Amino acid sequence: MATEQKIQFASPASIVLAGVLHRPENPGPRGVVICHGMMSSKDSPKHTGIAQELAKRGFYSMRFDFSGRGQSQGDLLQLSFSRQVTECLAAIEQLTKVGVIKIGLVGSSMGGAVAVLTAAQTDVAALATMAAVGLTDLLPERAVGKQNLSQWRQDGSIRIQDQEVGYALVEDSYKIDLPKQAQEIKCPWLILHGEQDEVIPTSDARILHRASGLKATLEIIARADHRFSNEAHRRQITNRIVDFLDQSITE
Repeated sequence: MATEQKIQFASPASIVLAGVLHRPENPGPRGVVICHGMMSSKDSPKHTGIAQELAKRGFYSMRFDFSGRGQSQGDLLQLSFSRQVTECLAAIEQLTKVGVIKIGLVGSSMGGAVAVLTAAQTDVAALATMAAVGLTDLLPERAVGKQNLSQWRQDGSIRIQDQEVGYALVEDSYKIDLPKQAQEIKCPWLILHGEQDEVIPTSDARILHRASGLKATLEIIARADHRFSNEAHRRQITNRIVDFLDQSITE
């Protein structure tokens, strides 16, 4: 029987991050790190379901909270794509400590962009993204609206879902050329996006697909929203991701 173990580990900035390690009944060398979205957490039904299904296929998997979210320490005043990449790399290192050799990445929304950036700079066996940000410089405006951007800059932070998010996110997002970084990805890559995504348009998915040299597999999920909140859509993407990773990451 697969088990779930709460763990803690330190980020490069010495912030204690919280995670859940899913151990399969018959563990092998394969593992997956799951990256949640900007204002989400490791405990969303989507991420939990993917981790549980991966464990049934013999994968270790780890879902964790980025700093300032869920049960991890820290705040969102220094939230940035770059900071989350360093935290994702720390999560990957944790998986290697249990004997995982071949590691896949799964990321959703902002976490999808983080997974892309991480896969572009380290050796991963496969990548799956859901509703991923394709243009980082547009994320701040999409999050708060164009009119609030100047106020965000003036105040140095802005409240999003009752959390103070620092202007560091905006500054960092303008520095990153995600499509250019995506060109560096060599591993198998599955891009999933909801047809009716109200947060990140499907054009972002197509941008990432083109950046892959059309080598990634792009699938637009009919009638699905940003969070794949419909249970049938969530089940569909869970099965698709698990099958993709199982086929792409061989023992």
